[in-house]
Amino acid sequence: MDNKKLFTAINYTPGSTYPKQAPFDPDKSYPEFTGGLINNEMNSVYDAVRSVLAETGLDAENYGTQEWSPFRELVKRGSTIIIKPNLVLNTPDPNNQNTVTTHASIIRPIVDYCWKAMEGHGNIVIGDAPQAETDFNEVIKRNGIKDMTDILRDRGINVSVKDFRSIKVIIKNGIWVDEQENNPGCAEHIIINLGKQSLFYEEGSAKIKYHGGGYDSSVTMLHHNGEIHEYKVAKDILCADAVISIPKLKTHKKAGITCCLKNLVGINVDKNFLPHFIIGPANKGGDEMPPVKGPRLLAVTITRFLRDLLLDKHWKSTGKAVAFLLRLLYGRRAGEEANLARVASETISDTKVFQGAWQGNNTIWKMILDLNRIFLYADRYGKISADRPRNIFYIVDGIIAGDKNGPMEPNKINAGIIAAGANAFAVDTAILDFVEINWRQIPLYREAEKNVSWLMPEGPYKVKIRNNAQNGTDSPEIRFTPPDNWSY
Repeated sequence: MDNKKLFTAINYTPGSTYPKQAPFDPDKSYPEFTGGLINNEMNSVYDAVRSVLAETGLDAENYGTQEWSPFRELVKRGSTIIIKPNLVLNTPDPNNQNTVTTHASIIRPIVDYCWKAMEGHGNIVIGDAPQAETDFNEVIKRNGIKDMTDILRDRGINVSVKDFRSIKVIIKNGIWVDEQENNPGCAEHIIINLGKQSLFYEEGSAKIKYHGGGYDSSVTMLHHNGEIHEYKVAKDILCADAVISIPKLKTHKKAGITCCLKNLVGINVDKNFLPHFIIGPANKGGDEMPPVKGPRLLAVTITRFLRDLLLDKHWKSTGKAVAFLLRLLYGRRAGEEANLARVASETISDTKVFQGAWQGNNTIWKMILDLNRIFLYADRYGKISADRPRNIFYIVDGIIAGDKNGPMEPNKINAGIIAAGANAFAVDTAILDFVEINWRQIPLYREAEKNVSWLMPEGPYKVKIRNNAQNGTDSPEIRFTPPDNWSY
């Protein structure tokens, strides 16, 4: 696919909402689809996705005709396509699910255009590796993916859904207490060592105590040590002919913003391989939290020692007891639904920062950019090549976005944004410019700009914006509030 011919496009439609009726058929006919089903329910999302694909310039010469096929160059007959949404977590409040995860109505037109491009012969997989504690089946039930794919398969479209994770847990009071049943069909994986190409290599990581997404930090340090910087990546991603990433636009307490770049965390199947922060406060060489001094520092050090002693390698046998202890100590003041591990940490440190959730986190952006390098350049065997071994495209679900303390507990913001393009950095920064966020204040994007030689070797993209607001101005009617401990 010739990316140089394409634009980065944004479609802004204030007040737009997700349709409710699966499989989210369009509410009007289009020249490129003849004999399709028309939905009686209003579906502005389908039209917005179609419009933003057209604005990027995909198959521009055929737009408006029966021959238009936006993924003509991206998807071929008989190919395997991965659609990678953000399915991070089933929210405690089901009514907040659409603020956190990609909605199926965004995915639906992508399935249709992929199926058209592959001429009815091929394989479409919707897959992600969400949080270890996520109830995957509950997420795809809530956001419409299950019902949508069931109906589309009945119509003859070869589309399936896959949970890429290799580790799945049950959590209580913020503590891992048990493992979920590991359903058959869990993704195969390939361990990829970026070595000196990793952004962690430059900091002499052999002596640094990284903490991953699980308790056993020794596993994280085993895979990020000296010239070893390994990630455990879903084989489905590496072997796909094309991957279409569909992130949810949200704020993020560790990374600042989660969009196209951050969505690639979901290609790694074991969160222990992902450095999230360096253990300890900033005045002791860590970036887990701001500086802590005096008696608080001693308390933090003792708490870390006890946590490691009890949970690092023994959480399956000790997790329930630790969760019960936290309930006794902090449950009354925090309430039934609180993450008591976070309440305890913030109380002891007196920093209101938990597990690297602040602007001083200098670890997570390295991990995110490492995964983007793998996504762009790792072949089906995990070897990093100079050329891109698969076609890639991005479409952003920002109809409803997450504000303030995302990605897990955001406030709902009716952003009305759909964006698309062939480059993650270009799409993300175009959106952030549009909503007037200074992205250079966010470490992920500031550092990504320094790596454009491989992130965006084709050069900058022009941006097309379709502003459907009725206020007569170019400025959007939305403003994002940074997470706690952030400013931008």
